[in-house]
Amino acid sequence: MSIIISMISGVILWTFMEYAMHNWNGHKMKGKTLFSKEHLAHHVNPYYFSPNWLKVLMSIPPLVGLGYVSSWLFGTANGVSLTIGFLIGYIAYEVMHYRMHIYPPKNFYSRWARKHHFYHHYEDPNNNHGISTPFWDFIFKTRKKPGLIEIPKHRAMVWMVNPKTGDIRDQFKEDYCFKQRIKKG
Repeated sequence: MSIIISMISGVILWTFMEYAMHNWNGHKMKGKTLFSKEHLAHHVNPYYFSPNWLKVLMSIPPLVGLGYVSSWLFGTANGVSLTIGFLIGYIAYEVMHYRMHIYPPKNFYSRWARKHHFYHHYEDPNNNHGISTPFWDFIFKTRKKPGLIEIPKHRAMVWMVNPKTGDIRDQFKEDYCFKQRIKKG
């Protein structure tokens, strides 16, 4: 196996880990693990992200384990390359996920990724677990195509809201709207 193929394989392996951690640990564990607690806190407050020191601490054991196992299976150079690819995938995911919540989309992919992810946040937390790719959502039949996503006004991303009117910015009205409160009585 070449070093480049090993690195690409590591990035692909990361996308599976992203799905698995998000779905099976983040949601199905219902707050029984540290990762699940942190993830559910992010769902309550979409501006909450686990502290970086905690992310580093939690990523060391799987990275070391992956490095040892993949080096034993594929040789040191390929094992280290696979692990580096996995780490690159993880870092790209962390940057991308943060940017989804903090900055507006700039292209087709970033618009699609936000809509896919925010459907998960605001419409159906049982679906659309992939952040960087929907591939594993298709495989595990958890992919749902989002329509107009209804967002509670108090949980809308700052970049979505026109500060002068308090409404969804015109360029995002095709994708998002505020959830209407039902008045009792």
